[in-house]
Amino acid sequence: MNQTSCLATQWLPTAILGAESLRERAASSALPPLYYLHVWWARRPLTVARAAILANLLPKWNIDSQMGGGDTVGELLKEWFGTEDRYHEWFQEALGIKGDPVQTRQLIDAAKVTGEHLGQNPYGYKRAFTTSPSPEVIERIRYLSGIRSDNSAEKPPVVLDLFGGGGSIPFEAARYGCRALASELNPVATAVLHGTVTLPFQEGPAFQSVIGSWGQRWCRRIEERLQGFFHRKNGETIRGFIWAHTVPCPTTGHQTPLMPSHWLARTSTQKEAVRLTPDLDTGVIHTTIIHDASPEEGNRQTYKRGVATSIFTGDAFDGAYISREAQAGRMNHQLLAIAYRPANGKGTLFRVPAVEDIKAIDRAKEYVKMQWEEWDAQGLIPTEAFPRGSDNRPLNYGMKRWCDMFTPRQLLTVVVALDELHHVLEEATSELGEDKLKALNLYLAFALNKVVNYNSRMSRWHPPRIVTAPVFDHHNFAFKWAYAEMAGVDACRWGLDQITSCYRDLAKLAAGTDFKTGQSLLEQDALLIPGEPTLASATALPYADKSVDAIVTDPPYYDNVMYAELADYFYVWLKRSLRPYWPELCQQYLSDKDNEAVSNKSRFEDLATHSGRGKKPPGTKTAPELAAHHYQTLMAEAFAEAHRVLRDNGAMTVMFTHKRVDAWNALAKALLQAGFQITSSWPVTTESTHSLHQRGNNSASSTILLTCLKREGKSSAFWHEIQSDVRRAARQAAIEFAETGLIGVDVTLASFGPALSVLSEKWPVYTGELDANGKRQQVLPEDVLDLARQEVARAKLERLLPEGRALDFDSPTNWWLLAWSDFRAAKFPASEAIKLSQATHMDLETDLRRKYRLVETKSGTAEILIPERRFDSKAFALGFEFAYETWIDRLHALMVTYDHDGLQVARNWLRQTQLADNDKFRTLIEAAIQAIPRSKNNKGEIAITEAKTLESIRATLFPDIEAPPEPMSGLDQPDLYSS
Repeated sequence: MNQTSCLATQWLPTAILGAESLRERAASSALPPLYYLHVWWARRPLTVARAAILANLLPKWNIDSQMGGGDTVGELLKEWFGTEDRYHEWFQEALGIKGDPVQTRQLIDAAKVTGEHLGQNPYGYKRAFTTSPSPEVIERIRYLSGIRSDNSAEKPPVVLDLFGGGGSIPFEAARYGCRALASELNPVATAVLHGTVTLPFQEGPAFQSVIGSWGQRWCRRIEERLQGFFHRKNGETIRGFIWAHTVPCPTTGHQTPLMPSHWLARTSTQKEAVRLTPDLDTGVIHTTIIHDASPEEGNRQTYKRGVATSIFTGDAFDGAYISREAQAGRMNHQLLAIAYRPANGKGTLFRVPAVEDIKAIDRAKEYVKMQWEEWDAQGLIPTEAFPRGSDNRPLNYGMKRWCDMFTPRQLLTVVVALDELHHVLEEATSELGEDKLKALNLYLAFALNKVVNYNSRMSRWHPPRIVTAPVFDHHNFAFKWAYAEMAGVDACRWGLDQITSCYRDLAKLAAGTDFKTGQSLLEQDALLIPGEPTLASATALPYADKSVDAIVTDPPYYDNVMYAELADYFYVWLKRSLRPYWPELCQQYLSDKDNEAVSNKSRFEDLATHSGRGKKPPGTKTAPELAAHHYQTLMAEAFAEAHRVLRDNGAMTVMFTHKRVDAWNALAKALLQAGFQITSSWPVTTESTHSLHQRGNNSASSTILLTCLKREGKSSAFWHEIQSDVRRAARQAAIEFAETGLIGVDVTLASFGPALSVLSEKWPVYTGELDANGKRQQVLPEDVLDLARQEVARAKLERLLPEGRALDFDSPTNWWLLAWSDFRAAKFPASEAIKLSQATHMDLETDLRRKYRLVETKSGTAEILIPERRFDSKAFALGFEFAYETWIDRLHALMVTYDHDGLQVARNWLRQTQLADNDKFRTLIEAAIQAIPRSKNNKGEIAITEAKTLESIRATLFPDIEAPPEPMSGLDQPDLYSS
């Protein structure tokens, strides 16, 4: 057997991949086309996908690995590349990285400070994902992969993604000439995969004109049927109708709007708001557009944080009342304003609704009422009940069925578009063959789903950009108190344009171009192959044993995204759109949630034998525990299937972005049980800290690439024998990856892979004790991870201190420093606060919350208390005559004194407490300044209160302490999760 290991077990340019990945997604207007074909959640960057694929297929630099004929792989690599460095350079060039994005990022940040202009493209090359590999690169990859896997060098390597999702991995595998396999449980994701990894390669760029021409016929038919339901004044183009949900005022019974703000436009050049003037006698609310609106006018609210205010009486009423009224069918809506572009096409303006606008709305309402039975009989209306799940807000606000998420006129638009889609496909049968009809069906269905995503009671108006925002700008069913409507056929034309341009860009990337001949790679026989998506569970793969050369996958992240619950919003429409030519995707009533590998506690509440409150009797299970077991079981089954289909010398890379230890524990157990050994772990910065899903959640910004090989032979060890190796691996990883620029929780996550690698090499590892059944007790991955956290905590603390001193303050102070350093935010999950407290040998509730009052816990969230709140709770006293139990008490006492009484009193306090010249106290200030983020607000001021106070103390009382460098702003990214 050829034992040549893959490159991913030896080397990956993590910093360069991270910088290029963030560059890839830096501008929402220039995202890879996969992102805007159809919504799918948490896609991986194409740069990381292609890097993982190639690093799994290519051999590592090892001159001793044997190949056929007695030669070594190393000799061949040396003949082709000369040196290991040149091999690595070729790898990066094959990815499309033709420069140093890390260094360029630093130059860009420096230029922002100096105001220097670095030109249109300071990187000097196009974004890596836009570069298609040349035939020579593809052929060389095939040859080297064939050598590594004992496969024929002429055959394309087989790459599998167990959890196909949005298609980043199989798309890049197909671009590199691989046979790209993808399994996916969800029919929506499977449809997306066909539209991403199959049809662009199969139909080529020319199919864009087919989508465009038949799509225009579709839109013309829609326009004919929607005439009379939308009013336009003076040739205007409607940009959006802005609505507010309303409920009856508890006192007057008049419908009162629920508005988080009155803004219509809030940009640097345009400030417009709506003013509401109620008539108490009639209940009519008159609207006025305010130009050059003040913040006071725009920021007015009739709803905030669960409490509403009646516009008629000024009385407040709570969310429970709103929910009761909505569920009773008494929630209504009012059209507030209309955004339009005038006939001259200059800018977006706003006007109040005219009488004709209201009449058009009423006509639509009556027409839908009249057509309802016929449409329902034809199966055009999604009357399926909204199922209870992890997010029940639609039910709480009266949306019992999926069709209830649309107003009558919005529903009219979508149903007419759906009906005409079927008619257009019937017309096309005389001109198009079945393959093209099938492709046309899919892309028109995607265009319709664009309308569904932007034309619903769950979409909203976005004043900072003066556009309609989609339903899924978060990973949930957040209720929109004010919402937006697009204008009938305009919405359909926009959706069609989006899909047509997306297909054009996808096909362009899929086709590639040989820069020497100008010939499309698709035109070169057997060089590129359409991807092969399959609607199948990862726990029952339809592939032969040992038939796959490499597996690269991005599995569901525990409880991070409830894919099936969210996907149903689209599936109820997609299954109605795709019935003519994709019946295999239309068989389910709703998306399969029973077999989905997520930890969804709502699915197990009826089966739980304990509520989770109070002391849990032995043998009882809570819903979260049952959900965790479900996730663990399915992941183990999926990786067992991966082990079955992977060649004995194949490699698997698992991408994982989750900061919770229980999620890592579940993943590691699944890998170990399946027979894999973790051989390497590479953290790549891929996540935007400005993403709406990341913001405020102290989320990990790195994707960890765990490379696994099939474990050979059998060995075992005892826990005490490997503990020192685990500590050493975790510490070394923390130090190495911190030096590459990782910070906070990402450093801890980066240590998990190397720590688990020690465990997997010796698996099974025994504690030396027997379990309740008399069997030898095995060490759990979470035991290894806890040990790794402890070691990394020590390493991190040393890095916060000057010159990396091994100085220990006390447990509460250590926890406070590490919490700020790890989470980079005052609020974070209580479960993670517990893990950190354990790493510092403390109890979160008993010690940190009750005794030292460093933290508050509520609803699963921990919050670090500011010094003033600790002082108010009598955690410490002020004055030099008091003794302080901990170093954090001393620091907080100084901070409160400085803020309340000023510089001179703070200077006297330092002198009287004899801390002015205390080296340990000075070191604590240095460590605190390093730990707390110094990010700036819009005014250029330090945003976090503690960091602001510490900077003032440093500048005035300890001026010889060097200020940390300004935080880098160049990696700030737009939100990507709704794409």
